[in-house]
Amino acid sequence: MSQLQRLTSLDIALQDVRNERERQDLLQLQGRFPYTCATVGLSNTERLAVLAEEFGEVARELADVCGTRKVCNRDKLRAELIQVAAVCVAWVEGIDNHPAADWKPPARSTPAPSVLCSCKTSTPCKVAGHQ
Repeated sequence: MSQLQRLTSLDIALQDVRNERERQDLLQLQGRFPYTCATVGLSNTERLAVLAEEFGEVARELADVCGTRKVCNRDKLRAELIQVAAVCVAWVEGIDNHPAADWKPPARSTPAPSVLCSCKTSTPCKVAGHQ
């Protein structure tokens, strides 16, 4: 797969996730969903239950063909995976848009510094006995 094809595929997948997020919000506004994972006041445990239900649908798609010579329905599997991704995005939205008073959302994604020692230095420690 070329770089251009990969980017196009990634762009399509991300747009599909965005479309699913918008669909979730619309269904909530229409009263068909009581909440989404972006809803204010929803606990992480409640969000996990939503994600687990969606993940279970992915598992069901694969379990239906597991141990058989059948091939899974790629369209159904893809649709379920897009829903899982959208639920995860909604959960991140819920965290970022409605943080706890003592938590601030990250300004940007940065890798955590590697900690090589129990004294929390990011360079190899020369203190005897530290790991």
